Amino acid sequence: MHSGSSSFRRRSLQDLNCLTSGEMSDEWVEQKVAYLLNNSGQYHPPVELTPALLKLCRVIQVNYIRGLPEVGRLQIRKSGFVVDITPTSAKEIGWDRVVLAHEVAHSLLYDVSSWPPKSLVSYRAGHWELEAICSYFARCLLVPKVWLIGALRDISREAATMNRLKSLDLLAKRFNVPWRLLAKRLVEDLECLDCVILKFSCSALRNSGGSGEPKPDWRLTWCAVPPYLRESVYIPFGRKVHGKRKCPRVKGRISRVIGECTTRSLFNEFFTLEVGAEELVSSTTGGLGKFISTELGLKRVELHCRSGIRSHTSLFSEPPGFSGGEIVLSILLPNQQVSRTAMDSP
Repeated sequence: MHSGSSSFRRRSLQDLNCLTSGEMSDEWVEQKVAYLLNNSGQYHPPVELTPALLKLCRVIQVNYIRGLPEVGRLQIRKSGFVVDITPTSAKEIGWDRVVLAHEVAHSLLYDVSSWPPKSLVSYRAGHWELEAICSYFARCLLVPKVWLIGALRDISREAATMNRLKSLDLLAKRFNVPWRLLAKRLVEDLECLDCVILKFSCSALRNSGGSGEPKPDWRLTWCAVPPYLRESVYIPFGRKVHGKRKCPRVKGRISRVIGECTTRSLFNEFFTLEVGAEELVSSTTGGLGKFISTELGLKRVELHCRSGIRSHTSLFSEPPGFSGGEIVLSILLPNQQVSRTAMDSP
């Protein structure tokens, strides 16, 4: 799910002003999260979606059902809400918790003082802006701002000499959430990290034309981008074609960077590269490299990398070959605006 920038989020959440007597919607979210955690007796990570916390949201039952048409859904009963979730098979930790937190957010957007409960927002069920609001709330609930600030301070000394994505991975384990959710929280919600994080995935080989050997079909499948960059740099995260997501293919100079990452990742899970800014100029990232090299004036770009490369051994005892996986690049960007980091918060 793509939540969009902070400015989009604040526009989308204006409907919540009716809940907060004119207060900013972000404040309502923070207050609601604090209420749920304090009244369920939770004061340190990870957040547990306990029966006590769910009861505060009038969620009376959670069912894990395989074969649902969606990953999660909320059912309204007179006695409360029932959440149905499709168990995930993803290797990443925490996705079931993310879905449950997302559905909990939906339950909070109803006035339950009458029957049937009345929605407190104007969006119809399933509207993408409503889903973005609930995804944002889920991130805030699972990674509370105050707790995250404390965790960042705890690892600040160690992280100074650590690959950025490795420290992000450690934080994700501490909060028991997928690293992608934590990246969105740090980069887009709280603007703690001045970097762009791009995830490239490969699940198949493609013909390179002529009699050349098939090449990995790398595609940009996910990204986290600071809000201050969104108006200057367009990074597409894919579009749906016939119900399936069609993600942009890696091409141009950035494909050389991915190739270098593939080679290094066979030996290192986390590693750092330094490449020329012009090497990132590619239609795949909508001119991100050009933005880096011209507007930011950088000639060399530091990339922190995380890999999940898979290899296979053929039936004819040939050397192991590449069969797919993922490469994550964290591109460090010096913020040209006034620094607004969570570390500066009181």
